[in-house]
Amino acid sequence: MLSSLLILVALIDPAIKPDIFAYARPSLGTHVVSMLNVSVPGEEPRVQKDYRLYHTAMQGVVGLTLYSWLVPTTLNLEDKTAAVTGLWTPVFWAGGQYIMAKASGRVSLPQVLMAGAGAYNGLAHGFIFAPTSEYDDRPKATWGLTFSLIENIGNFYLAKVTKPTPGVTIRFILQGLNGYAQGAALAEIVSSRDDDNVIAMHSIMSGYGSYFGSLAVQDTWTTAGDAIFEYVSSNILGTSLLLLLSSDESSSQSAATSFLIGNYAGYAAGLVLSHERDISLGGALVTLVAPGLLNGLILGTLILTDASPETSMHVMGVLLPVTVYGMYYILSNKSEIGTGGES
Repeated sequence: MLSSLLILVALIDPAIKPDIFAYARPSLGTHVVSMLNVSVPGEEPRVQKDYRLYHTAMQGVVGLTLYSWLVPTTLNLEDKTAAVTGLWTPVFWAGGQYIMAKASGRVSLPQVLMAGAGAYNGLAHGFIFAPTSEYDDRPKATWGLTFSLIENIGNFYLAKVTKPTPGVTIRFILQGLNGYAQGAALAEIVSSRDDDNVIAMHSIMSGYGSYFGSLAVQDTWTTAGDAIFEYVSSNILGTSLLLLLSSDESSSQSAATSFLIGNYAGYAAGLVLSHERDISLGGALVTLVAPGLLNGLILGTLILTDASPETSMHVMGVLLPVTVYGMYYILSNKSEIGTGGES
């Protein structure tokens, strides 16, 4: 949902296209000038856009979809009181967020996206960490609401203080999602009794680890397309190794190990490639959708040829990364960061 909103915002708002849809990275000098918001000789001074209304809209959606039912459930309200509270909560929440955003000064696009991602990820983390109760939904609702509020508001101010680029922001969101798959594989490998907690912790570490790692190296060159391809690369290589190394005799632990090794290796490969080459947001989205389309094509062909399941897995394990990485090289350009070249 957040990715769809980002694309929609980028399409209807030309002001953010230079940052989001950049095909080749700007030269280092140009980017520094843009970050410092100073004027280039012969150009008008650049005015930084305020995304306060975008933040209010995003939080309105959060209020409608999450807090409208989390708050009444957490407070154990019933009947008319629960209904009124559920209907009023999104209104007061969105209004309060507008006031908070106005008081904090200019709101950036990364703040909008990180806060929205924090609301939904926080709900998932809280649900996972919550003690289970067979007869009462309040523990899950309470933990979910608490984590959602913490990550929502916390991410808003984290982005305000650290000032990430849109590319780093998208990396944070996608690697947080990738962490769920990594955590599930890790829990299977170690046979943990607290599988859910391992998954949630890995999601948190993956998202915030990639974020603070990006800040540590002062990453100002990663575009949204780069971040999306890193996510695609990690999952494609993980899936590929899983398909190639799994068989009827394989244990679930060995399958999970194959996926986890491939996932980490794919993320590393994505980081290296995104430093060497640059891909547009549109190109990266093509690589994101391509595996699903390819799956249908390959599986349909294999069904026609009556291939065995193991043969089908191995064929897909080879063709998926070949296709995705091949498309990346076709759709991307050599990076020009630091060369003084034009964007």
